[in-house]
Amino acid sequence: MVVILDESEMDEEARVEVPSSDKETRRGKLVACAGVVPWKGGWQSEDPGDEVGWEVKTVCVDEGEKYRRKGLAMGLLKTLEELIVGREREKIQVARNNGRAN
Repeated sequence: MVVILDESEMDEEARVEVPSSDKETRRGKLVACAGVVPWKGGWQSEDPGDEVGWEVKTVCVDEGEKYRRKGLAMGLLKTLEELIVGREREKIQVARNNGRAN
């Protein structure tokens, strides 16, 4: 899951705390988020067969005028894509390295 916070938002009721990749805690209003899950078949849970991968499950952006038409949803999807592709590349590299070691 990736999120975008408005750290300038001062309303305490709207503020959340989110751990970040640099081990810091970020605080702010949650204005956008997107999440993915491993692919396990479609709506009818049909057999995914040999398919593997990820499925975007949710993309949400605050309806406030301040956040509309800023490309937040596209930015979240781009970040998810980069994270997933990076993880998959790492898995492939590990598998290749393990194959050479045998």
